[in-house]
Amino acid sequence: MFLLGLNKGSVLIFTLAVLTAILTMAIAGSAFLVKQAKINRNLPYSAPAYYAAESGIECMLYQTIIKSESQGNAKNYCNEASRSKLNDAVYAVELGNAGWIKSTGTYGSLQRSIQIYIE
Repeated sequence: MFLLGLNKGSVLIFTLAVLTAILTMAIAGSAFLVKQAKINRNLPYSAPAYYAAESGIECMLYQTIIKSESQGNAKNYCNEASRSKLNDAVYAVELGNAGWIKSTGTYGSLQRSIQIYIE
């Protein structure tokens, strides 16, 4: 009889512990699903943004290597060409020190960047 008196409420504590564990897993799962939904929402914009960035790099390479333009003139030409030749995607070309070229493509609200080095 004495042992039964000590166990009063133990089922309630066990139930609360199980419910807390289930609630924690549910919150973690919903946070994961929200994060995945944000990633999937931007997925259709990823490829056009990447291709726009790639176009900026190709424009710079064509202007500097094939047409032998200076990097400054090629940058100006390519940034102007971005606004007139692509549909809704645009790119911006930046020149870094010592031959680095960075092109950032934008489509919708998403940006993708490519950076190359030319010797």
